[in-house]
Amino acid sequence: MATSPEKADRLQSILGADPSLFREAVNIGEQGNYLVKHRVRGRDILLSPTYYAENSRLYADLVVSNGADKIKAILTALSESQGIPLQIVQQEKRIGDLPLGLEDLSLIRRLAEDGAVKPPRIDTSHAGQNYFLFTPTPNGAAMAPTKRDIYEKAMAVVAALRQGQYLPAAYAIRSPLAVAKSLRSNKKLKKSTTEFVEQYRDVALKGIGRIIKGDGGFSHFQLIDTEENLEAMDIAVSLLEGDEHRGLEVDKNVGDALRADEPYVESLIASAELRKNAVIVGDESQRQLDLLMLG
Repeated sequence: MATSPEKADRLQSILGADPSLFREAVNIGEQGNYLVKHRVRGRDILLSPTYYAENSRLYADLVVSNGADKIKAILTALSESQGIPLQIVQQEKRIGDLPLGLEDLSLIRRLAEDGAVKPPRIDTSHAGQNYFLFTPTPNGAAMAPTKRDIYEKAMAVVAALRQGQYLPAAYAIRSPLAVAKSLRSNKKLKKSTTEFVEQYRDVALKGIGRIIKGDGGFSHFQLIDTEENLEAMDIAVSLLEGDEHRGLEVDKNVGDALRADEPYVESLIASAELRKNAVIVGDESQRQLDLLMLG
């Protein structure tokens, strides 16, 4: 259950558990808030709230519709390709070595639309609007509220690097991991390009760094050296390594909050925009806000 929700009857069968003891174990898990049960289309679905704290009912519904094995396969593939652009997944019909059919692509899009797989967004003049897919809460844990902003920053960094890897204007990033490690250790990206402003705009808006403009339309990126930003970079490196970051704290007092829907704000906005293009701020107001934030 740490990797995928399960149908209660299937899990009982797999374990070979006595029905009455199994029901008692489920009741204890629910009372202790380390297990969530949803009734969906006449089936009981069990989830680990530490991994599926956000939008657990959606996962329960998807397990009934598509099966736990399918959900697990997709989430496993995403965990090994954190930040992959949705556009690339749709075009290539695969995530890494996992081939995807039309039903799988629809499933992934629904995950993104409903905010289960958090999709940061980057807009560029050469590649248009793109969303970048991530798995749910990393390390199978419900994060303390103080860590959510840090993880948002890490996702923004990974999305910017994936943009340069998959959807560059001219020259692709060969190793996003190497670039992330360089930014973490050197506090800046040395090579100036004309794509930096668009590519790292959201990273700068989140206060991770500054875009320093140079001659000839070229710019480079300078990391703002704070404890939170360095931690965000550590998480970004771990995400690119396909390894779950071990520094994300679990809030020991979440209790019932483990069951609550507390999606990441920035990513939820991106999710909503996949369903409809709502105008939140006018173009001119947004431009002035961006200029203010970017300095």
